[in-house]
Amino acid sequence: MAVSVKMTRRPQVVRRVQPAVIAEVKKAYIELAKKTNKKLIQEISDWEHQPTFRYRTELNKKKWTMTLFHNDDESGNIYDWVSRGTGERGDDPNATRYTITPKTADYLKFNLPMEIKTIGDGGKFAPSFYAPKMVVITQSVSAPGIFPRHLGKITYERLKSKKSGSFHNETEAAIKRAFRSMGIYVG
Repeated sequence: MAVSVKMTRRPQVVRRVQPAVIAEVKKAYIELAKKTNKKLIQEISDWEHQPTFRYRTELNKKKWTMTLFHNDDESGNIYDWVSRGTGERGDDPNATRYTITPKTADYLKFNLPMEIKTIGDGGKFAPSFYAPKMVVITQSVSAPGIFPRHLGKITYERLKSKKSGSFHNETEAAIKRAFRSMGIYVG
């Protein structure tokens, strides 16, 4: 399980741990998680390897948590590599170039220019995108890595903000709905 985002709220007031409040907040978190996962899936809808996005909600008296994650399989690993980038072009400041060699074949064969499915964060393209059309056959490649795409960045920033549809606002709205259903007026 590779965690994409984990949002936590710690209830400060005793009234907020009423069973009706917790039930309403849980319902709101499930709905918010479904909407967020749908946005993440739309962002990579043309990919061959589709990771499975999931969510988990945990609500108790001390903390309320909504966790969004994807499966830790081949498609999940590809999602992470594309999102964070690889090698010296990726987000890891200690990463370096790496060598790619064939595992079972006698040589590597690929076409230039490279076909891309997602654009790098900030509109960056690898230099191979601009290469003349040709077929490359070689024993190894010294790869600088791929530029990070920061998939879901806008979705996560909105989730972490205090704007409409954010984790904070959905939590507050659910608390108010629960209080009103119990006959407690809140502004």
